[in-house]
Amino acid sequence: MKRAKYFSDDDWSIGRALERAEKVLAEYESGAQCSDINSALELYNIQKLFQIRAKLPDWSEEYFRQLTQKATGHTSTIGAFWKTVEDKNFIETCKNTEKLYRDNFWEEFERHKTYRRVSKETFRFFLKTQKPLITYILRQKEVVREYGQELAEHMLDDPQSVELLLDYYLGLDKAPCFLPNELSAEQKVQILEKYISSDDCNMNYLQSLLNGRITNNKEFPVTPRLKQRAQKRLDAFWKNHFETHQGVETSVGAEFTPDCPVEAGCLSRKGTDLCAQYNTSWFLENLDYPTLLNNFIYLFGYVDFQFRSEFPAISSEMSEMEKNIGIRGPKEYRYGCAFEQRSLLFSAQLVVYANFLKWQGIAIEDVFQWFFETYLKEEFGVENFSFPVCSPEASILEKAKMMATEIERVFKQYKLYCEDGKIDHELLELETCSEKIDRIPSLRGNKYIYTTGDESATAQFLLFSNQSVLGMVESCGHEYETLYELLRKETVHLEDFADFQKRDLQWLIQRNLLATDPIGAIIPAWKKVRLLKDLYDKGVIVNGYYSDCNAALEELQRQGFIRCESSLFSVPEQQYLNFMLNQAEYSNGHQLRNKYVHGSYPLDETKQQQDYIELLKIMVLIIIKINEEFCFREDHHEQGEGNS
Repeated sequence: MKRAKYFSDDDWSIGRALERAEKVLAEYESGAQCSDINSALELYNIQKLFQIRAKLPDWSEEYFRQLTQKATGHTSTIGAFWKTVEDKNFIETCKNTEKLYRDNFWEEFERHKTYRRVSKETFRFFLKTQKPLITYILRQKEVVREYGQELAEHMLDDPQSVELLLDYYLGLDKAPCFLPNELSAEQKVQILEKYISSDDCNMNYLQSLLNGRITNNKEFPVTPRLKQRAQKRLDAFWKNHFETHQGVETSVGAEFTPDCPVEAGCLSRKGTDLCAQYNTSWFLENLDYPTLLNNFIYLFGYVDFQFRSEFPAISSEMSEMEKNIGIRGPKEYRYGCAFEQRSLLFSAQLVVYANFLKWQGIAIEDVFQWFFETYLKEEFGVENFSFPVCSPEASILEKAKMMATEIERVFKQYKLYCEDGKIDHELLELETCSEKIDRIPSLRGNKYIYTTGDESATAQFLLFSNQSVLGMVESCGHEYETLYELLRKETVHLEDFADFQKRDLQWLIQRNLLATDPIGAIIPAWKKVRLLKDLYDKGVIVNGYYSDCNAALEELQRQGFIRCESSLFSVPEQQYLNFMLNQAEYSNGHQLRNKYVHGSYPLDETKQQQDYIELLKIMVLIIIKINEEFCFREDHHEQGEGNS
C-alpha cells in the first residue's frame, strides 16, 4: 500500500496521492483515531494536498469542498495522536516512522511542541543509539533550540556532519537549516579536519569546499591551510583512482602538417578523440596580419556566424546526468564534457599556431599590438589605442602578468571610446578600479537579444527539451527526443497526441508558435520557432544577423518572449569571462586576472604556460568582438544603424 505524500505543488505524483487521499478520508469515520504514527503523518500530508487546492479532473467543486472539509476536520485527530508521544515512547515512535515520512515526523514533532515532553537525556540517547540523519531535525528551529547541546555533541562526534555544514555555508541545500548555537566555530573546523582524514570522505564535498567561498567566514573559518589539506587529499584520491580503475580515454590535438587533406585545415572526430589539422603550405602563403587574425574566426572557429563566442558553457549542451551529477554550489560556473573538450581544442589550436608563427619570426603578441595600434587607426580612425608587449626574452611569468594587465587596460580604453568617441589617457590614468565586464558598452543599441519571462521558458521547454515528452507519438513509429525534431521530420496531427500532450500543444497554439490546418495537421511558425531554438541553444542572438526574421523578432518582442540589451559581450560571454578572470560571479573561477595582477600566481612554470594560453585566447576573443563592432558600424552607417 502506497501512502499519500505531498512533495511539492507541481510534483507529478499529486494525482496518485489524491486518489489515495480520497480512499483514506472515506475510511475515517467521524471520531476515529489514528492507530499509529504513519497514519497521523499521512493525514497531515493529505491536509497539505488540499491546502494547495489540488484536485482530480473528475471531482466537482462541491465534492472537492466536501473532501477539503473532511481533511481539515482531522486536525484534532492528528493532534490527539501527537499528545500520546512522550518520553517513554518517543524513540519507538520515531523508529516506526516509514522512510517516506521521516521529514514530516520532525515537522510535526515541532508543530505539536512534542519536544516539551521528551527530555534532553532521552534525545541524547536517541542520537547516540539510533544515529539518525539529522538533516530533517536541523530544519526545525525550535527543536534545534531545545536540543542545541545534544545536537552539537552529536555533530562533533560524527565527521559526516561536515556535509551538513558545507550544505549550509556553501548554499548547496536550498531547504532552511538551523545550526545549534552551542556548536562553536572551532568545533566546526575540528569536524572538517576529521572529515578530510576519514575513510568515508566524499570527494564531491571536498571539491565543493575548494570551489566555495567560506574562507573568511567567522562562523566557519576555513583557512587556506585547511583548503590545502583538502586539495592534497583530493589529488591523492584521483591519482589512486586512475591507477586502479579504467576510465574512458579521450584526446584532443592540433597540428600543422603538409599532408592536410584540405586547402587550409579540417577538424576530424574518431570516437571520443578530436583532432585539428592545418595545411602548412597554405599558412606559409598567408602570413599577413589580417589573415592571421581572421584564422581564429574562419578556421579555428572561436566564434560563429553571428560572432558569438564558442568559449562559454551552454546549458542546452549538457545532458540531464551532467546537470545533476555531483555536488555543486549555487555560485559555481556550470559546465560539462562538451565545454571541456572545446576548451582543450581551442587551447591546442593556439599553442600550435603560436609556435608555428614563432618559427616564421612572428610573435602572436605583435599581431595583437598591430590590431590595436595600427589597424584600428588606419581602418576606423581610432587614435591613442595602446597595447604594449613584452620583449621576446621575457619569461612566461612576465608575459602572463603583462597580458592580464593589458586585458584590463583594453577594457578601460574601449569603454572610454564608446562613451566619448576618443581615448583620453589622462582620464584613463585616473581610472583605478577594475572594469566590470557586464558594464563594457557597445557601439550600437539593442545589440543582443535574450529570452525573458516564464512563458518564453515554457515554450522553449515544450519545443526543445527532451524532458517534455512531446516528441513521443505512437503513430510515427519512432520516438523523437523533442517536439522540434518531430515537427521537422514528420507530418503529425493534433489527434495523434495523447490527451495529456494536447494541453501543452494547445498552449503553444494559443501563443501563435504552432497552428493547425483544416485537417488538423500541426504547422509550426517556423521563423519564430527557429529563433527560439537558436536562443535555447546559445542563450543569445546578435541583432542584425537575421535580416529575414525581423517581423518574427518584432512579434516575439510584442508577446514578451524576448528583450534587447547592449554591451560589448553577451551575457554568456560575460559569465565565461568572469569565470576565467575573476571571482566576481563564480566561486570556482580560475581568477587569471586576479592571480597575476595581485601576486597569487602559481610558481609552476607549466601552470603559468597554461594560464598564459588562456589569457591569449581571451585577448583573441576581445579583438574579435571589438573588430565586429567597428565593422558592423561601418557597414550599417549609411542606413543610420550606427550609435544609438
